[in-house]
Amino acid sequence: VNYKWTPDFSSYISHSENFNVGTMVGSGYANYGELLDPTKTKQNEFGFKYKNGRILHTHSFFRIKQANYNNVTIDGELYYKAYGEQTDKGIEYTAAGTLSDKMDFVGGFQYMNARQALTGKAVNGAAKWSATAAVIYHSSEKLSLIGRAQYMGRAPINNEALTVPSHFIFDAGASYDTDFGRTPVTLKAMIYNLTNRNYWLASAGRSAVLLGAPRTLVLSAAFHF
Repeated sequence: VNYKWTPDFSSYISHSENFNVGTMVGSGYANYGELLDPTKTKQNEFGFKYKNGRILHTHSFFRIKQANYNNVTIDGELYYKAYGEQTDKGIEYTAAGTLSDKMDFVGGFQYMNARQALTGKAVNGAAKWSATAAVIYHSSEKLSLIGRAQYMGRAPINNEALTVPSHFIFDAGASYDTDFGRTPVTLKAMIYNLTNRNYWLASAGRSAVLLGAPRTLVLSAAFHF
């Protein structure tokens, strides 16, 4: 439900429910190879939207409740099953719009407090803080340049026994509109992890970490028929 108080200010509330695909149990458990049932998630959210000139600001508050997968000991053997639940509460802010005739901006941050109902401890792999900001510069009608910064805060794993450090990642790229014969084409080049930073990436909901991708160049072309 969305209500527009003025042409530039509105508020909204929403409720949603969905099922998440069940996971496959890995090695080390007595029920290895079992496909677990889907889990149900319920989300309530309310927020505000305000347009200040050419910038749209969105500020939201959310609460998400979902079933958890946990280790369960049955007859002395360790199983991995749907057991318990977690609650995620937080705020999110985003801003998007035009800074000048040639420059666009999009960015925001999120704070989330994710807790396990059974233990009261933080959800494994869930960072409290994250943020992103990007600027797109349109140097001409055909050429656009982009710069982006992403931040992921530190995240606990192994039920708060260990912490995955926070990290910043910077990306840069460009897009160019041209024609191949009579077909319009958009050529894009993106360099991810521009500074080639080494970092660990927490796996949400699990006590696992992944090695962050190194500096990566991606080239693509979109044909508009």
